[in-house]
Amino acid sequence: MKKKIVAILSSGSDSRPRGYEIFSRQLFEKLSKENKKNTELLFFKGTGISSEKEIVISRPEWNSKIVKFLTKFYGFDMYWEYLFFSFHFIIYCFIRQIKVDVIYTMEPMTAKTLFKFKNIVRGNPKVIFTHGINMSSEHYFNTADIIHDVNIENYNKLIAKYPNKVKNFKLLPHFCEINRKQNEKITKTELKNKYKIYTERVILCVGEISAKIKRTDYIINEVAKLN
Repeated sequence: MKKKIVAILSSGSDSRPRGYEIFSRQLFEKLSKENKKNTELLFFKGTGISSEKEIVISRPEWNSKIVKFLTKFYGFDMYWEYLFFSFHFIIYCFIRQIKVDVIYTMEPMTAKTLFKFKNIVRGNPKVIFTHGINMSSEHYFNTADIIHDVNIENYNKLIAKYPNKVKNFKLLPHFCEINRKQNEKITKTELKNKYKIYTERVILCVGEISAKIKRTDYIINEVAKLN
């Protein structure tokens, strides 16, 4: 039986330590350990070192001269990087005759481009997009076959606005490593001692107070409970 090929795409992996890149890498490493006999997992990235399962697809980076030139006429820096990355992926698969069954990405423009042109990718793959940024429902509801929302607020907005497509929308929190063995009955004093917080008051620096985009309101409210 021929193996199904699952491609995880992250243009900025190994060059930008943001959520997109970190979570894409964690997903690849976690799934790689499961050793599915009928599935071949490939990780496509824009920079770094290539290996058997990690493939570098060269593309103009967001701060390159050609991208800066193109943004004078249309789009923004990351728009063009993701666009180049997507088409270079299509060309790579075509030249090497790679038949892809599933494409997964957290990059909006990468998902949108490959969903629109997936009929020219060998295998006509299913595109899965994880949405975890500040985009209104109408801007991403039609960017993939399956859309994962990582917070319930955006998910509820999505299914309310497009109830006829609800089977394509999933609520799936980020797949980061967490310790589920923590004692839920831990006291404030024990928690402060654990993290070596010895002052009566805690000063929290969040960089930007942004309830809409970064959900720092949640962080502030949780840390406030320590006082």
